[in-house]
Amino acid sequence: MSNPFTLKTLGPDQPFCDREKDLADLAAYAEAGQNVVLYSPRRYGKTSLCRRLQAGLAGRGFLTVFCDCYAVTSVDDLADRLARQVLEALHSRESLLDKGRRWIGVFRSFRPVFTPTPEGGVSLSVERASRRDSGLDVFARVLEDLDAFLTRGETPVHVTLDEFQEISELGDGRVEALLRTHIQGQRAAYCFVGSRRSVLLGMFTARKRPFYQSALLHALPPLPRADLIAFLRARCAAGGKECPEAAAATLADLSAGYSWYAQALGFHAFALAGQRLTPEDATTAREMVQDQERFGHEAQVRDLPAPQIQLLRALAADPTSAPLAADYLARWALGASTTAYSRKQLVSRDLIEKDDAGLWRVVDPFFAEWLRRL
Repeated sequence: MSNPFTLKTLGPDQPFCDREKDLADLAAYAEAGQNVVLYSPRRYGKTSLCRRLQAGLAGRGFLTVFCDCYAVTSVDDLADRLARQVLEALHSRESLLDKGRRWIGVFRSFRPVFTPTPEGGVSLSVERASRRDSGLDVFARVLEDLDAFLTRGETPVHVTLDEFQEISELGDGRVEALLRTHIQGQRAAYCFVGSRRSVLLGMFTARKRPFYQSALLHALPPLPRADLIAFLRARCAAGGKECPEAAAATLADLSAGYSWYAQALGFHAFALAGQRLTPEDATTAREMVQDQERFGHEAQVRDLPAPQIQLLRALAADPTSAPLAADYLARWALGASTTAYSRKQLVSRDLIEKDDAGLWRVVDPFFAEWLRRL
C-alpha cells in the first residue's frame, strides 16, 4: 500500500488539512484586487496554500504568476525570475501564436525563446533583449513591460511573490521603492509571502519604508488540533491503515500545528506501523524526523556567534518573559551587553519570537528540541 503522506510541497489537488477560511479570505482579496501580506513561521504550508489558491483563481479566469524570491542574489536575478514566471504564466494560458502576438511590441526587456523538445513539444525560456542594461535599469524595464501588458488586458491577474522579504537584502532600498511605484498603479492583486516575519512585516509597517501600509496583513495560524487529528486519521484510512484517536492526537501534538511536520510525522509513523498506528509509532517517527532535521539545524547555527547560540540554548530550555533580567542572564551565563543585540538578530532570522503568552522562545519546536540536546 502507498504512503498517503508526502514530504514535498502539496499540489493543488492533494488532500489539504483545514485552511478553508484562509483560502476564502485570500481569494476574496484577489477578487477585490487587494494586495495582502501572508506570513507565518517556516513549514506552516504557505507555499502549498498559495499554489492551491492560484489553482482556484486560474479556474475562475485569473492569470496567475508565482515568483519565488528565496535566495535571490541580485537585482538582475530578480528581474530574470519575474520575467520568466510571467512568460510561463502566459504559456499556460495561450496558444503559441497568441503568445507571440501579445509579447511583440509589449515586452521590450526580455523575449521568449521557444525550443522544440525531442517529445514533440516546446520548451520555454527567456533571454534579455539587450545585455547593455543591468541592475535597476533592467528591473525597471521589466516592471514597465509588465505595466504595459496589464494595461492591455482585461484578464484579472494575481501575483504571488514568495519569500518576498529577501528583496530587502538587495541594495539600499531602491528595489523596494521601484517595485512599490509600479505595483500601486497595476491592475493586479499581489500576495507577498514570507517566513522571516520581523523583516517582512517591517517592510509594510515601518513608516519610512516604500511598502508602508500598502497591503493587508494576514497571519497564517497553526493547524487546529481537532482538524489535524481528523485529517491524520482520514489519510491513514485512505492508505489502508487504522489510526486511532490516541495515535492521531500524539502526531498532532508533536507537530505543534506545523503542516510540514504533520506530514513528515505521518509519513514515518505510517511506514512503521502494521495495520494500526500506535502512539509509540508516533514517538518513534518523531525521533526519525529529529534525526533527519539535524543537518538543517546545524546549518542554522554554523555561522552564528557564540552569544547568539547561547541565547538560543537558554530560550529552548527555559522560555522567559524577561531574557534581559539579571537572574536570567546569570543563570544562563549570558552577557548583559550582548544579549539585547543577540535577541534582535535572532528575531530578524525568525529563530526566536515572543509568543501570545509573552514568553520569548525558539520558534521551531524541532529546532528547540535539538538545542536542548546539545
